[in-house]
Amino acid sequence: MNEDVDLWRHRSARALIGLMALLGLYGFADGLQIGYGYAGTLPLHWFLLVFLLTCIIGIFVAKALPLSPRLGLAALISALACVAAIPGLLRLNMIGPVAFVPRAYEATDIGHFVPVDRDLPRLQFSGNPDFWSTFQKGSQRNFLLARGQLGFYQYDLEAVRTEMRAFYERAATSP
Repeated sequence: MNEDVDLWRHRSARALIGLMALLGLYGFADGLQIGYGYAGTLPLHWFLLVFLLTCIIGIFVAKALPLSPRLGLAALISALACVAAIPGLLRLNMIGPVAFVPRAYEATDIGHFVPVDRDLPRLQFSGNPDFWSTFQKGSQRNFLLARGQLGFYQYDLEAVRTEMRAFYERAATSP
């Protein structure tokens, strides 16, 4: 039984499609300008929670639709909610009295740093190898880290960007 469903005829489907557009727009826009980054691995349990909750909400909201498009919309909205959660969880983690503290890290490779205090997460940066190669293996440097209200560490990306900008400006003006 293969029936075509006009999603625009269903108010719940239109609402979910609009919500998907908003989630995608937020995830893209805030992801480009957010000044924080995840330290260590992503907090997958929070992303799983976001995925499951939005999937359940999507299935419930679209209950007037046949099962196949309802599950498809629920899966799409859950995926876009996870995209929006990338910057969103970083912002939520900083709610309340959270402060960035300088933490010592040792360079192990280009863009790879291990904490001097072994209880902290490793940091790995991709891109900009010219900048990251200035940190010799074994050299130490500080990163500003905070452990937020959601329980995971994040670093101050804006401080890293400022340092990178200064490096590339010096490189552009030097002979």
